[in-house]
Amino acid sequence: MISLEKVLSAQNMLLACKRVRVNKGALGVDGMTVDELEGHFRRHWASICAHIREGRYIPSPVKRVDIPKPDGGTRMLGIPTVQDRLIQQAIAEVLVEHFDPTFSEFSYGFRPGRSAHQAIEQTQRYIAEGCSWIVEMDLAKFFDTVNHDRLISVLERNCRDKMLIRLIRRYLRTGILADGLVTPRDEGTPQGSPLSPILSLIVLDELDKYLEKRGLKFCRYADDCNIYVASERAGNRVLTNTIKFIEETLKLRVNRDKSGVFRPRRAKFLGYTFVGKTGQPLVHPKSFKRLQDKPRTVFYRARGGSLFRTIRVLNAILRGWRQYFKLDTRKGGAKRSTYTSDAIFVSWCGLHGNDREHANENFNVAAWMTFARGSPPTTGVERGGMPTHATCATRSRCLSSNNTDSTASSRCAESPSTTNSETAGCRTARPNAQH
Repeated sequence: MISLEKVLSAQNMLLACKRVRVNKGALGVDGMTVDELEGHFRRHWASICAHIREGRYIPSPVKRVDIPKPDGGTRMLGIPTVQDRLIQQAIAEVLVEHFDPTFSEFSYGFRPGRSAHQAIEQTQRYIAEGCSWIVEMDLAKFFDTVNHDRLISVLERNCRDKMLIRLIRRYLRTGILADGLVTPRDEGTPQGSPLSPILSLIVLDELDKYLEKRGLKFCRYADDCNIYVASERAGNRVLTNTIKFIEETLKLRVNRDKSGVFRPRRAKFLGYTFVGKTGQPLVHPKSFKRLQDKPRTVFYRARGGSLFRTIRVLNAILRGWRQYFKLDTRKGGAKRSTYTSDAIFVSWCGLHGNDREHANENFNVAAWMTFARGSPPTTGVERGGMPTHATCATRSRCLSSNNTDSTASSRCAESPSTTNSETAGCRTARPNAQH
């Protein structure tokens, strides 16, 4: 049963508070941090609850943040205040408990116990069963175009608590603060809101029910939906009918430039493509290209900072990438992810080859490659994170630059633990390295 009292119950609020603290997030318009939430909650929660129950609570505007999209353009995020984040999370907990058991088993995004890997594996099973064509559906700016009236009508069929419905509607219509001005909104659910995932699932559940009613095989992860058919002719028919349903019934927009009927090897779903009769998932070339482009941003942001810290960031990116794309089990697939270290360094070299301002920042290529695939030394860090040669675990893990002094170089040369094999990396240093 969905009710406002269940949302405001002590047990549910404590769970929501825990989730908000774990998720952290950026500051809202009031500047309050997540660490301040617990104290604020204890001092003011009684009055906040009273305002909510009386229907007098007004959410604060969300702070607009634009982030670049991989394929160009920007994606708008709406950052609520920590207090509103807590209330939204409490509402979301109750909605998930009620709606999640009713969702389709082929919906995988934003749901507890489900993941993108499960969606990929289900796609592989469809292809192995003989579905040799994929209908790709791309919704244009889905989160920004959700129809409020249709969403509220679905909520009203499942919730008779008018005060809760009014509160959700107020959150949907909360203005966006940008450049000192608050812009009202009459559609969409801003990304960054704890309510947006469950509300998007409620909206798109109608699409799932439509596809199931027609007996179609599909996988959906958030607003990414693929339908699997046996022929191109069937795919074109399904594409036309599904676009009509989405635009006329759900009042959403379909990006026709990115939607179409494709062979599995030409399709892209959650970063993967699929080959062979078994539907073997492989890393899509665009996914790998996106990974190669990431170091440029990382290195630009790290200028003047610790080199070790920068490499830790890169290693975290590599570990996450390898974990996500572990379903690529082809021969040599693991080497492809290891090659990423080389791609990152090549990207770095290309960056500095075109940037004369940093032309003097030279690295020992072989040593950096060894270091990037291992763990950083914990001692001897100086000059913003650069290790001296005397304190490196092995000489092959040394990083040399043009700011390395001659004293450190001599200590490294005189180190009794240095072997011929360990010095091989140092001898491959670039001309400016002082070995």
